[in-house]
Amino acid sequence: MCAATALALVIAAGLPGLAESDPLFVLDDGRIVAPVIGALAPPLRLTNLDGERVDLAAYADRAVVLNSWATWCVPCQAEMPALQALSERYAGRVVVVGINAGEPRDAVTTWRDRFNLTFDLVLDPDGVAARDYRLRGQPTTFIVAPGGRIEAIYFGPVDLAELERVLDRIAAEAVR
Repeated sequence: MCAATALALVIAAGLPGLAESDPLFVLDDGRIVAPVIGALAPPLRLTNLDGERVDLAAYADRAVVLNSWATWCVPCQAEMPALQALSERYAGRVVVVGINAGEPRDAVTTWRDRFNLTFDLVLDPDGVAARDYRLRGQPTTFIVAPGGRIEAIYFGPVDLAELERVLDRIAAEAVR
């Protein structure tokens, strides 16, 4: 009887989505900020290898690809050429940002030079982005649509065709 009553209450009330049940915070206008599809992306303010601040909010008019990676991560190595190709192909329309948590600047610089990367690589020495984006491992990629909503999340390596498919869909929806 208790189980039936509980089930009836859940059906009547509905289950909350992940963003509603575990948000980072809720804005005054009710929008939810959480690292899940459909929610606003958590703030991201980190320093790149040139010592400049990179702020996700500055790219509100463009799609952003956030990729968490590590120098020791073999799958990360495999997807770097795709991320570089994406940053070149969508230059001016899409921003690619590689997030490295906890590794020394010189190791990240060596990585950038080894793969001839021209997109921003930012350092997350205190794990703030790793915490706010609830990273489970590397690589993890978030695609953030213009306006800041998370459109897609990939745990593990992602290929260029899949990234382009999502970015082209975002562009087509923006035209409507």
